[in-house]
Amino acid sequence: MLTDLSQEVANCYLRAAECAERAGTCKNAEMREFYIEREKAWLKLARSYQFSERLARQFGELKSKRLRDWPATAHRVRNCPSCKVETTVSCFGLVICPNCQRIVDQVV
Repeated sequence: MLTDLSQEVANCYLRAAECAERAGTCKNAEMREFYIEREKAWLKLARSYQFSERLARQFGELKSKRLRDWPATAHRVRNCPSCKVETTVSCFGLVICPNCQRIVDQVV
């Protein structure tokens, strides 16, 4: 399971396991509670790292898709539907007319 995780996430799980082990061997209730809290904190940090990595992967996929589709949408010239001035399509598919400042979200 840990082979697929990043080094940071693996380290967090390792530290959480160490805290759980220490909490199990503590005789002092105050120290046991301290180690239980540390275990929860390490697990929360691990989940945070995993979420961040998942977002980064998804963003990377979207970015690569956008770059793959870039030549199809870049530098296409269209006319503004209001004032018929020539505009250029942005990489997001939006057109902002330089004359009337109208934003057109669907290029026709």
